[in-house]
Amino acid sequence: MQIHEIIRTRRTALGLTQEQLAGKLGVSAPAVNKWERGNSYPDITLLPVLARTLRVDLNTLLSFREDLTETEIAEFLNRLYEVSRTDGCGAAFSLAEEKLRQFPNSDALAYSAAGLLEGLLTLFPGTDETARPGREDFVAGLYEQAAQSADPKIREWATYTVASRCIARGDLDRAEALVREAARGMPDLDLILLPECVDFLARSPEEALAQAQPIPGPYTMRMSRLARELRVNLVPGSITERTESGKVRNTTVWIDREGEILGRYSKMHLFDALNYRESDHVQAGDEICLLDTDIGRVGIQICYDCRFPELARTQVLKGADLLCVMACFPLGAPLPVRTEHWDLLIDSMALLNQTWVCAANQFGTVAGQHPFGRSRITDPWGTAVAVAGGRPGVIYGVLDLKYQRECREQVGGLHNRRPELYFQ
Repeated sequence: MQIHEIIRTRRTALGLTQEQLAGKLGVSAPAVNKWERGNSYPDITLLPVLARTLRVDLNTLLSFREDLTETEIAEFLNRLYEVSRTDGCGAAFSLAEEKLRQFPNSDALAYSAAGLLEGLLTLFPGTDETARPGREDFVAGLYEQAAQSADPKIREWATYTVASRCIARGDLDRAEALVREAARGMPDLDLILLPECVDFLARSPEEALAQAQPIPGPYTMRMSRLARELRVNLVPGSITERTESGKVRNTTVWIDREGEILGRYSKMHLFDALNYRESDHVQAGDEICLLDTDIGRVGIQICYDCRFPELARTQVLKGADLLCVMACFPLGAPLPVRTEHWDLLIDSMALLNQTWVCAANQFGTVAGQHPFGRSRITDPWGTAVAVAGGRPGVIYGVLDLKYQRECREQVGGLHNRRPELYFQ
């Protein structure tokens, strides 16, 4: 709180009227009123007696602190985002500059604010172009400040971020180009799905923490703008989401045609297998994803989730018309070759649940891994109607929900179930 808020809060807590406080200080009631509205400030000679009267120390009265707590920074970032939505990008930057003037040595604030402000520049690309270069320099300066921090954790995070921004930007440019290619390739497109770890795949827990983004943040804001421009539902792959827990989350969002985040999902099943422990640095999600969209009810899964048939079955039993899976399935060492696993998992998910499944897998070399692509769209009979090859690209499919209902009626795999016998 600022000094005017502290004066008002403490006076009220002590049961004093403005007139009573004025009498104790030897000033007029209108003067106290102006202090509490932030229109003027007490004379410096009054500060000691004012602090004693309000039963606070001078540091508290003057709102003097070296730094903000993690909770306060998170609350401020939320406020920044809301200001950007109501008053525009310029207002958010002004608010950030004011806060950073109050806490010039808060490297945690500088680093966190830089991430959100970078996202705002992506969200509002055509707004006030004359101010844009200065704002980009401001963001870069915040990252550079954080990279010199005395706090080793913040310094490491910021150093990773500064080093990776250009590289990441190239990858995200490619992601945007693929989305635009998809939109051009089919008129009246309803949904575009991108793969897991579309922002980066960390080589270490430290790198994951350093490069993780908030949601909303630079990437999701960029994709929101794109979805709104193209008037398409967009699931822009999963990204490494920043949390306050010391771990990250593997999270995706559903962005509707208006560019709004309709819902989000964090990977539930973490890959603790084959001498790898994803749970050491990733926080698992704890909610099954079912979203009611303008194309139907959609269930979302991320990578290892697809090896757990209970999840898909639960989503379908709860009304899912479509399952979307995004993955980063690698080829070869240190893991066994898994192209056949990927094909079987996706196609059997569709067949056993009589549902459409859209599955997007990474391709290329990512942090020493080699995801093999083979993104696919599989119909309710378990037939892959579209399969991507071993290269980046776009595949299309027309999902006929009437055909899906017919399949379910003919096979009866859902309504002939006998759950009373399964769980005893």
